[in-house]
Amino acid sequence: MALLSVAVLGPPDVRHGQRCLSFPTRKTLAVLVYLLVEGGSHPRDKLTALFWPDSDEVSGRASLRTTLARLREGLEETTADRHLVVDRNVVSFNVASDFSLDLQLLQAAYGVARSLTGKGRPSGETRQTVISQLEQAAGAWRGDFLEGFSLRDAPDFDEWTSLQREVFRKRMEVVLDRLSLLYADAGSTASAIDTA
Repeated sequence: MALLSVAVLGPPDVRHGQRCLSFPTRKTLAVLVYLLVEGGSHPRDKLTALFWPDSDEVSGRASLRTTLARLREGLEETTADRHLVVDRNVVSFNVASDFSLDLQLLQAAYGVARSLTGKGRPSGETRQTVISQLEQAAGAWRGDFLEGFSLRDAPDFDEWTSLQREVFRKRMEVVLDRLSLLYADAGSTASAIDTA
């Protein structure tokens, strides 16, 4: 099975290899994104309350079952290769499956960017590796988290999305700030060499 690539920095984009996947409902895509971004196992009751807040327990659970079936179909899962782990009580994304998530680039770059302080900036080959990592995260940024995506009938999901937008926007600002400092350092070093 081809690599599942999920991009959420900007409008959501889900692909198997180069082929764009589509899902029958926005909620199907929203469930996938939520499971991926949040990680861990999520009780079915929690997911039902988040995505179908106005439904009673029976119809909410039925909606979740239908959505998970649609999601599995959309992901083209086989019994040998599954991206979702679904049991009677909980649902999770299988992090051992073959996938990539653009947020992982940002998270890793943010960790590196936070470690760069005044005198703690790298030099030489390490510096180029750090710059490359920060540039990859900057290149993955196509816009705010799930830009233009919302669920009118799931206000708690929309609130979660808004919080994620704020968090990841701030993290990208840190990455870009550190990247500009490293570029400025390179300019200073080049100027010093030219005048010598």
